[in-house]
Amino acid sequence: MQDRLTKELRLGGISSLAQANAYLPEFIAAYNARFAVAPRAAESAHRSLSKGEDLDRILTLCERRTLSKNLTLSYNNVIYQIKTERAAYTMRQAHVEVRERHTGEITIEYKQQPLAYTIYQEQEQQQGKVIEAKLLQPAAARAAARPKQKQGPVPSTPWRRFYFSKNSLQAKERRGELCILPK
Repeated sequence: MQDRLTKELRLGGISSLAQANAYLPEFIAAYNARFAVAPRAAESAHRSLSKGEDLDRILTLCERRTLSKNLTLSYNNVIYQIKTERAAYTMRQAHVEVRERHTGEITIEYKQQPLAYTIYQEQEQQQGKVIEAKLLQPAAARAAARPKQKQGPVPSTPWRRFYFSKNSLQAKERRGELCILPK
């Protein structure tokens, strides 16, 4: 219907809720007469849920996470820690699903089985500081004015003490075993 109803209300001079509710059945009948399409088949294409399907589980937001070494994961700026009876090393790096229902309830599942958890820590979102331009420009100018120090290798690096092995080309040339013609 997009914005057709609001346009029809405006064209009809309808400005109150009671007038709009009275006009609505007339609008729906005209809208359906204009845009309705008859289906190819009369039978319903919908199917009922099978016994193994859980509609509440299907209609959740689902995100995958990987557990850390101490069995924690982060979701929506909150760190959750898994409580388990088994040894902690068995669950490390496990892939879990974090499911959030429309009510905000969160469940954490491993191999489609819910896990017990606690909220370990809520993370604070820190926004970067806003620095005024008049303070930012002098700091940038000072940084640009500083001479860049040339970083070279440390004097004790192994390549400074390099010596030619018996089989290197330079060693063979010094011994006279190799003749290199000048250009």
